[in-house]
Amino acid sequence: LTVTCDDIFLETATINYGCKAKNPVDRVHFYSRKAGLDAPFQMHPSQIGICLPSTFEEKWIRLFCRHPENVDMCSRLRKAWEKWCTSCVGKVSVSTPVKFSDGRPPPIPRTAVRKKLKM
Repeated sequence: LTVTCDDIFLETATINYGCKAKNPVDRVHFYSRKAGLDAPFQMHPSQIGICLPSTFEEKWIRLFCRHPENVDMCSRLRKAWEKWCTSCVGKVSVSTPVKFSDGRPPPIPRTAVRKKLKM
């Protein structure tokens, strides 16, 4: 089985809060009536609460097989992809497969790499 670049499609995506890997709350100034409305200040992360995430940016890499009807090719690509993801990134997440326009599901689900970036 020979796989060429025309048989696969690689998609990358970066998801963040608009400040890349930085905490967006660091750019927010707060005001207090006690401190005076003309004196802005920044809050320490411990003052903000438990809803603040530990990472602010994720990178996704997704691999698609252009020939989903070729089950053998998709299966081999998926195994090679998962092996590479596990060795390089350490984690593989299976994303929700999309349905074809006629309603049938693809034979092999897509896989995505989820790499969390630490501050």
